[in-house]
Amino acid sequence: MVMEKSEHCMLVGKGALEFAKSVGIEEIDPIELLTDREIEFLKKIKNDEKFKSKTVFENKMGTVGCVALDGLLYE
Repeated sequence: MVMEKSEHCMLVGKGALEFAKSVGIEEIDPIELLTDREIEFLKKIKNDEKFKSKTVFENKMGTVGCVALDGLLYE
């Protein structure tokens, strides 16, 4: 839908959610995107003492994204 209904190549965050709603895409709970294997792994590490002390769970940090452009695009 991004390629067909907008001039953008990628949308993220609040803008992505607003765009999705504007073109009729239903919002779902992100947990629905996880596989059974991922859910089991998450349960396992949350109960593992080695992982309980990690700041990622204490600070409830999110994800990090990165985009790289080929220098040839600008020649």
